[in-house]
Formats: sequence, C-alpha cells, structure tokens
Amino acid sequence: MIRTYLDAGVLIAAARGKEPIAIRALEILDDPNRQFVSSIFLRLELLPKPTYFKNSSEVEFYEAVLDSVVEWAGATDNCGRRLQRGLQVWSGRTGCLARCRRRVGRR
Repeated sequence: MIRTYLDAGVLIAAARGKEPIAIRALEILDDPNRQFVSSIFLRLELLPKPTYFKNSSEVEFYEAVLDSVVEWAGATDNCGRRLQRGLQVWSGRTGCLARCRRRVGRR
C-alpha cells in the first residue's frame, strides 16, 4: 500500500482542473493501491470557497475524498474541533453577509 499525503492542489485539480492535469489527479485518487493521509488544515484550505459560492458538487467531492483519509496529521483533536466549528460559523456568516449585501444592492 502506498501512503500518499493529499495536497489541496491535487484535489482542486481533480475537482476543477482541465485535462490532462485533472485526469492525472483523478488517477491518483482512484488508485486502489493508495492510502491517503493528510493534515486537518486541508479541510480549511479546501472548503471555504466552494461553500461560499454554494458549489455543492465541489464540496461533496472534497468531503468524499476527505472521508477516505486513513490518518490525519497536525494539530490536536481539540484544535481540530475548534477549527471545524470555526469553519461552520464562518460558512453561516458568509451566507448572512451575502443576503445583507443583496438587500443593500451590493455584490
């Protein structure tokens, strides 16, 4: 089994990239001989933008890949929980901010 550290660039290329880089990224992700490891910070790097722009297919893609990670490196569990909670709060606030901007005619 090949342990592979997932990087945001590979996942972004797979989700949004153009051929041939997207094809190569998907080949890596689909390789049955790989186990993925990553940092808890990858979630924070990947999810805010597609969440803000309501790109649910991109969010679902990242979540599916992140669910396949077998080992997480980085901060403590407590730190990870706080970071995840912060992301959820941020996501809710950006939605509120977007609604407020529409009300006053700004985008």
